[in-house]
Amino acid sequence: ATMPLPVTMEFLGADRRIAIIGGGNMGRLVAEQMHEAGFPKERISIAIRGSESTRAAIEKIGFTAQSTTDCAEALRGAKLVFIGVRAQELVELKGLDFPKDGLIVVLTTGMSFKALHAITGCTNVIRAMACGHDLIIARKGIVTMCPHDHPVTTEAFKEMGYTIFPFIAEEEQVHMLSCLICSPAARVALRQRGDDLDFDQAAKFVSNNSSTPLACLKDVLEWARANSDEILWTEEKGDFDKYIGGMFTKGGLTEAVCETIRGNLPQPEGVEPKTYLAGLTAAFARCKGQVAANDELLC
Repeated sequence: ATMPLPVTMEFLGADRRIAIIGGGNMGRLVAEQMHEAGFPKERISIAIRGSESTRAAIEKIGFTAQSTTDCAEALRGAKLVFIGVRAQELVELKGLDFPKDGLIVVLTTGMSFKALHAITGCTNVIRAMACGHDLIIARKGIVTMCPHDHPVTTEAFKEMGYTIFPFIAEEEQVHMLSCLICSPAARVALRQRGDDLDFDQAAKFVSNNSSTPLACLKDVLEWARANSDEILWTEEKGDFDKYIGGMFTKGGLTEAVCETIRGNLPQPEGVEPKTYLAGLTAAFARCKGQVAANDELLC
């Protein structure tokens, strides 16, 4: 059951808590932005790994007292849970006591709803596909949800400064959109050699992988073009390899898009190599591979 709560900043009630599982870029941003939007810091808990770098990053944003290495402790009393760990780490959350009467928002790519239900023991799960943290920090972030939006998540993301695109009902399109949201970084790779994002290639990517058009495709491309000029590479930003490498994590979808475009990864069959379409296709294959591996492991 989802929460029948009013759509205001008091949507969780006076005694309810938010738990954030994962102290990486997205987890820290959610904590900061929820607090900046008016949610009391003392009612936010962050479950982190105990590495020195993570602890330092948490201390930098002023959430040391709200952090713990015990996920069960972070979840205690929470009615809204954000999960922002990598897909390969999600299995470690299986068996925890997730709130059956709350809402679980998963920011992780490469997971099916079947696997997420198996991990959390809950059906009240919403996938949220959000863009990279650089644009979120600049208050230019976008997000869309699946299988539906919800008054609580809609209000939370609005308060955090996101533009909310229409929800996606089909799980397959979740994986496609997870790749398309990498388009600002893809544009950095393309513009460095004089190319740019191509709507026809994006549309071809969608039609190759779904019989249903993606309603927000045009909006995603327009957002990527409008908000990526300031992150394009210039000589003043130093070595290009190092610069673009800072935009993705090893094994992630943004890496697959950018490094396929640059020719540093094997090219997918059936599409022109080193193109925007090739990058999206490679990222989608990586995402689907992650989904299949996690389904086999968890289901």
